[in-house]
Amino acid sequence: MTTTEIEDPFAGADESADEFETAKTAWLSLDSLTDRLIVIDVLKVGTKKGTDGEYDYAECNVLVIDGPPLELLPQVPGVAERMHISGTYVLDQIRHLAGTGKPFLCRPDAVVNKRKQTVMGVRKHEVTDADKAKALPVWRAYRAGQFA
Repeated sequence: MTTTEIEDPFAGADESADEFETAKTAWLSLDSLTDRLIVIDVLKVGTKKGTDGEYDYAECNVLVIDGPPLELLPQVPGVAERMHISGTYVLDQIRHLAGTGKPFLCRPDAVVNKRKQTVMGVRKHEVTDADKAKALPVWRAYRAGQFA
């Protein structure tokens, strides 16, 4: 058998398909989830070094319950995994939940602080019984590993 008789193993392959995973350059943040019903599962809290010194953060899996799909989350309901939440009014409300498995249900909103900066909070929206009913099956599916 000569080399011209060997079948090309790549014949018919989709050449437009990228075989490599590359680093993300964009990710979801709380401000991209404004007014959406979300469930925050706090995995851990920690401290990072930033340009202005150290700051606290929470690493969370965030379940997005409602709203249209996003470029970075094409399926809703869906999970934004290992999202870092820092520099918001939300952090103080979720910090104590790290590692407990207890979810935090909210609709994030933009809040103007005393320095006239816009930061994320959860004060504008009250969570309703209808919100809880909508989030519960998604939370249970997530806990059962159905979003992995």
